[in-house]
Amino acid sequence: MHWGQVSPNFLWYKAEEYLNKKNELDISIFRSELGWREFSYYLLYHFPKIQKANFQQKFDRLQWKNKNNNFESWKLGMTGFPIVDAGMRELWQTGYMHNRVRMIVGSFLTKNLLHHWKLGEEWFWDCLFDADMANNSAGWQWVAGTGADAAPYFRIFNPVSQGQKFDPEGRYIKRFVPELEKLPLKFLNNPWECPDEIICKCGVILGKDYPYPIVDLKESREQALIEFKRLSNV
Repeated sequence: MHWGQVSPNFLWYKAEEYLNKKNELDISIFRSELGWREFSYYLLYHFPKIQKANFQQKFDRLQWKNKNNNFESWKLGMTGFPIVDAGMRELWQTGYMHNRVRMIVGSFLTKNLLHHWKLGEEWFWDCLFDADMANNSAGWQWVAGTGADAAPYFRIFNPVSQGQKFDPEGRYIKRFVPELEKLPLKFLNNPWECPDEIICKCGVILGKDYPYPIVDLKESREQALIEFKRLSNV
């Protein structure tokens, strides 16, 4: 489809041929994602500036922090938040990342770290084997809250609860953050809360084997809400 050999219309109606009661939800999700793809291409065609600039110009005045050390920690998968680190390591090692994790790491970069979405967009463009200009630009503006159909500015993904919900057995984290594989599942997404006697028995020394969180989730969330709310009604 990316190269034009298969059309979106063909896939839309082809999916209908396989529709049944058992896979109705899967087909619905597939079609929804197909719709998002087409919306992204519509935006890029009619508003080519979305590659480099905020679709909503009011956010041009947002005070991004863009601290290089935090950005490097994010790229390397060394933020201290296991689901974020697993995603960033998967990206670097495989060139791929699940859509849910893309939203988590994107929210973390733009909201908790208050880094410009362009930094994340450019890194994804360099690393993803399925990198697509329209989807990449629109996706990052969506998660940052600056796009045409952006997520509400107050929607900020919590990496701890997201990891617990979408990786309930910890398989994903243990695969890409193996230094934490012996931690009890209860503390896998929040190792900084693991009692010293337990984490030591697991062979993990925070700050040495695995980093402490580079940001406080609650404080960073509140700061992001203040910054975005200031411009949301402009």
